[in-house]
Formats: sequence, structure tokens, C-alpha cells
Amino acid sequence: MDNCAEHGDFDVRLCSLLQDGLPIVSRPYASIAEAMGVAEEDAVRGAARLCDAGLIRSISGIFYGQALGYSTALVAAIVPTCRIDAAAAKVSAYPGVSHNYARMHKVNLWFTIAVPPGRSLEKTVGIIAREAGLEKYFLLPVVKAFKIEVKLPLAEGSGYNGKSERLAVRPAAPDPFGLGKSAAPAPTSEFEMSVVREIQEHIPPSKRPFLPIARRLGIQEDELLAAIGAMASSGRMRRLAAVLAHRRAGYKANGMGIWKIPERDIERVGTLLAADPRVTHCYARRGHLEWPYSIYTMVHAGGEKECLNIYSELASRAGRPEYDILFSVKEYAKRRPRYFVPDYEEWYALRESAQ
Repeated sequence: MDNCAEHGDFDVRLCSLLQDGLPIVSRPYASIAEAMGVAEEDAVRGAARLCDAGLIRSISGIFYGQALGYSTALVAAIVPTCRIDAAAAKVSAYPGVSHNYARMHKVNLWFTIAVPPGRSLEKTVGIIAREAGLEKYFLLPVVKAFKIEVKLPLAEGSGYNGKSERLAVRPAAPDPFGLGKSAAPAPTSEFEMSVVREIQEHIPPSKRPFLPIARRLGIQEDELLAAIGAMASSGRMRRLAAVLAHRRAGYKANGMGIWKIPERDIERVGTLLAADPRVTHCYARRGHLEWPYSIYTMVHAGGEKECLNIYSELASRAGRPEYDILFSVKEYAKRRPRYFVPDYEEWYALRESAQ
């Protein structure tokens, strides 16, 4: 199952609906089946089959870490090539590292990190840098999210065959908590934390997928659905949805674009880049004197040549600013961030006891 052409229209439509989001109701697959004009059992079996085949990585809650009180950032580091595997293993050992890649650039190790409430982002990254032997690193928190929540089509015409102009990408979600700004998140209760711990994990398809979770929590299903709905309406949860395994869906290359954009032009260029459906992520991030890149974009495509062509078009539209494209050469970690789990404090306790 290496490309979209192996899937029929049923899979295409089902993947699209699951990426839009699972309805927060007792029988969500009945709602999806009604939209597709099929039986509920067919929708459940289809979703389970796509999960078992590895095309869908997970169906789970997708949260704003900042809205839950976590500090987050992208970190770019320089590591000698001969030590990068060992350094990446140290980086990935931190439970809040969700993505960790080697990329083709002098600044060659890139990872995203979430740090729990009460812990310092700067100090945590400093500890990781010492343990991993990072020669130099840049902490790159978000200043503004122009586009997030990618939705990749599973169909002929998606990125693998050079027709990526047909990509269907969701616009940026509302940002009620001010990503990268000083807005304080709402307090999260112990009950809400227990709900987050459950629904951030894969929820296997079934006629009533939320019922086993409610039973584990010792509550009624209606109570659980109300809690999930409240998190979605408050903005703490972006959506509860399927996430595709990009490579298995036909997207063989991902190129991160880094753009040198003057502060006065960030809003204009960020909006322009985000408007292109082939750009799946677009952020403004805090720059540094030694690393003066202010906008970061992601393009998933069928190959590097296609990616290069897309970026050339984007640069032309943006007025030919200085930019570079960093292709991933090795994936060390790619996992959904996990919140309110004991792994974090265990990691800190181990280091504090050694002092």
C-alpha cells in the first residue's frame, strides 16, 4: 500500500471525513456512514482496516499544548554528522519531543518540544543540549501560526504523482490562546487531565468508541462526551481526528522552507504563503542574530524535485525573498505529543537526583 492509487473511492471519502474530525457523539461512525451513504458497519470496518494497514497512524484528540499550560518550541541544532544518531537518541529520550529529524543543512538536527507547566522551556532544552552534545542550538518558539491542521487527500492527484495543486488543506484554526504570546491558558482540572490522557491515545474504531474510555474513567458516556466537547469549544482541543502516515499515503518528500523576511513583511508574506494549498504548515517564529529566519513552511510532495518547483513558485509570488529548503534525511521521532503523563516528572527526577 505505497500510494493512493491502490485505494478506491470509499477509502478516499472515508479518509477525508476522518481527517475532518470524528463527531463527538455516542455513535460517530453512524454519522460518518450517513454522510457517505453506507452502513455504519462498513464505516467502522473501513476505518479499522485503514488503521491496521498503517495508512492511518492514529485517531485521537489533537490538542494545543499551550492551551493546556505547556511551553512549546521548535529547536534547531548543529551536531557533527558522526555523532548525530547518538545525539538524536538523547533528544528523543525526553518525553515531550514529538518530532525529531536530521535535515540537509549545517543546522542539521530539528526537533519539536513540549515542556509541562511549572518547568522551564529554556532550562529543559539546555539539559537536553548538554546530554546530547549539541554544539549550538536555536530555540524557535511560535510568534504566529498562519496555517496548521493539514488534511492530505488519499486519492489520485495527491502529492505522489506530481499533481499536488489538488491538495485539500484546512485553513489555520482559531488561536484563542495566542500561540507564542503571553495569554494564559485556562486551568485544567484533574478530571480534564484524565480525559486528555485517554483521548490523546489511539481510539480504535467501533460503533461506540467512547464507551470503553468512559468505563475506564468510571463515568457515564454522556459525561465524557460533554467534557470532550467543552475542550473542543474552548480551543484546548483542535479536533479529534485521524492522522495519516504521510509516506504510505504517497508523500515521499517533505521540505521545510525557512524564509528571511523582515519584520514589517511577516504578516503579508506569511498570509501569502499560507494561502497556497500545497503549504501544509506556516508559522512565524522568533529569530536570532545568527539565525535570521522568521517564517517556516512545510510542503509534502511526491519527491524532492516537485518540492523544489513548488518553493520556486512560492518565492516568485512572495517577491523572491531569501529562503532555503531543508529536506529530511532521517526520522528519529514522530509521535503525537502526550500530556499529563508521569514520564515528564520521571525524566526530571532522574536528573535532579544525580545533582
